[in-house]
Amino acid sequence: MPETDYLKIPQNRVGALIGSNGNVKKSIEKATGTILDIDSDEGTVYITPRDDMEDPLGVWNANHIVKAVARGFNPEVALKLVSDDIYLEIQKGSCKTQGKDYRKRRQNT
Repeated sequence: MPETDYLKIPQNRVGALIGSNGNVKKSIEKATGTILDIDSDEGTVYITPRDDMEDPLGVWNANHIVKAVARGFNPEVALKLVSDDIYLEIQKGSCKTQGKDYRKRRQNT
């Protein structure tokens, strides 16, 4: 069984993760079979598998949904990450710099 995972999110995204009356948090928990414990003061989110969790990737999926919301995704869109056909890929660096470097490499080939 997967173990508890945790990550930090920006404090200004804690409200989006919890949602009105806790609805977003509850939706994530239901979709992934996990329990989210959110420390709003620190921005730390603990993800714990429920005893009845069916999907062994539930904690992993919840982690990626939380990351997506933390990065500004609409929670409804982020919940689509539960699907095996959809994944979150985070690339480091700024798009402007990556695009500029990419154009230089393309011109040199």
